Amino acid sequence: MTKKQSLLVFSIGPVQSFIAAARKLEDLWSGSYVLSYLAESGIKRLFHLGDEQGLSVEMVYPAETRETLQDKWHEDHVDIASIPNRFVAIVGGNQIKTAEMARNIAETVKGEMKRLCVEAIALVFPEGVNRERMNQVADEQVEKALELFWATEELSDLQQFESARAQLEKRLAAAKNNRQYSAFCQTGLICTVCSQRDALCDEEFAENETIGQMTAKLRTTWEKRNKSLKQYTRGEPGEGRIKAGEYLCAICLGKRVSREFFRKEKNVDGNTFNRFESTIDLAGKKSYYAVMAMDGDNMGAWFSGEKKLPGVEQSDSQLDSYREVSRRLGFFAKRVVPSAVKKYDGQLIYAGGDDILAMVPLSGVFALAQELRQAFSDPEKGLGEQATASMGIVIAHQKSPLYNTLDWARAMEGVAKQYVHTESKKEKDAFSLAYLARSGEIRYVTLPWVFVTEGGKRSMVSCVQELVQELGRNMSSTFIYSFGRAFMPLLGTNDYSRKLNIFEKDQEKNEGLLRMELERLLARAEKQSDQKIDVSRMADCLTSIHRAVASTLQFIHFMEIARNVGGILYGSRVNAAG
Repeated sequence: MTKKQSLLVFSIGPVQSFIAAARKLEDLWSGSYVLSYLAESGIKRLFHLGDEQGLSVEMVYPAETRETLQDKWHEDHVDIASIPNRFVAIVGGNQIKTAEMARNIAETVKGEMKRLCVEAIALVFPEGVNRERMNQVADEQVEKALELFWATEELSDLQQFESARAQLEKRLAAAKNNRQYSAFCQTGLICTVCSQRDALCDEEFAENETIGQMTAKLRTTWEKRNKSLKQYTRGEPGEGRIKAGEYLCAICLGKRVSREFFRKEKNVDGNTFNRFESTIDLAGKKSYYAVMAMDGDNMGAWFSGEKKLPGVEQSDSQLDSYREVSRRLGFFAKRVVPSAVKKYDGQLIYAGGDDILAMVPLSGVFALAQELRQAFSDPEKGLGEQATASMGIVIAHQKSPLYNTLDWARAMEGVAKQYVHTESKKEKDAFSLAYLARSGEIRYVTLPWVFVTEGGKRSMVSCVQELVQELGRNMSSTFIYSFGRAFMPLLGTNDYSRKLNIFEKDQEKNEGLLRMELERLLARAEKQSDQKIDVSRMADCLTSIHRAVASTLQFIHFMEIARNVGGILYGSRVNAAG
């Protein structure tokens, strides 16, 4: 008699709103880390329940085991969020037993989140403050905020893994579509970070109280917070993590002071979970920094076995393919990404498989983007040559609102996902680059990672780097203004999405004229210095870029981005950068 097995998928959310509710990088990191910790707690609970009930448990995604959750990598990189917010497992029991385990996991996850919030309240507020009331509010807020979904599917035969998994995903989608939305009943003033839940207060509010009276009670409560978290002196304990005028809900408070909780939970010394760098620290003297959001393309085809992994013997079981994709993504996220981000002095917010969010100084953004993209297609580091990824890169001023910069990063990632190459018609495999000047000026462009010139294939990122360097060091940017003045009048006033096409029936001739004009303007704009640029090479590069972008207007925007970034990095036109 065949032993019954079940597939289990468990999802923890909400992801974007949970992470994006951030006023500083520490909030952003802690939101990601808390979700990773909750997923880890759920996986550990699943293993424990399997042992208790004598049922086998195999994690399919992520590729974690009891041993890997305790290995040296986790000890050395304990502060990196590396476990995705959802996991898939094969349980050696029927659906009823698996469903019972899923309910138990859900309670464990909620319990861990509540424990974090309660300990945060105890850390921030001294004895004498009505913590009991705050703990009750925390309990209610966690119950309503966390979105825990799970589904099970019978797996009678491992050879039918893919069909069972497809059905499992449908069940999970149905569960999410039928979710019950819990309305937040507002009785006080909302949290200054998430603007969704009530800020914690140790006094109750009467129905007839004015806003002024409620604010006074809230201010009195938060003035009682411990001194180590109250004073803002950089480098000293507390580091001003809760400033005057900040009133947080239980969840945002738990995120803000989670370092102490995880330091104790992970049993590490005071040198771990240290102060997280601010955007000002990342930007340094340049005043600008970059946010990178990367996501693998067509991951469903990889997990289903439709796309084949190189160097791996393909078996009849699609489960083997799923396992290997999971293993490789885990290696990429844990081993490759953290070291690459650290190499360029960046801050890794999270790396969950193919999904990456990182902050990096402006000087390293293009090199890091290129390294991550190449690693993802490396058979030894990522999935293989056929693997592609899309990325959103946002260059922003250090004082720009963090939530706005994050919104742009995710939006740019989405735009890159929609890219269709103008010649090959290949979808995705692109990056969208946005520049948000402090003055409010916004420019963005979407480009493929690789493009073709007369000399063969070239890296688009290296071309962008070259242009930025030349504009910043060796040449004047007047050719951009000259190009704009010459070609902007030729753009249709009612159709800016069309490419510049003076000769619509002769694209080759059109590009030849464009190249000639670029060479003339580049030579004219070249600075009188010992260092000379290769005008022909640069014109070839720019012509190819024009062919790859959606419109000539976007091509001009690209050159403006390069000019501004060059000015910021090399100091020649800092004012021009906004």
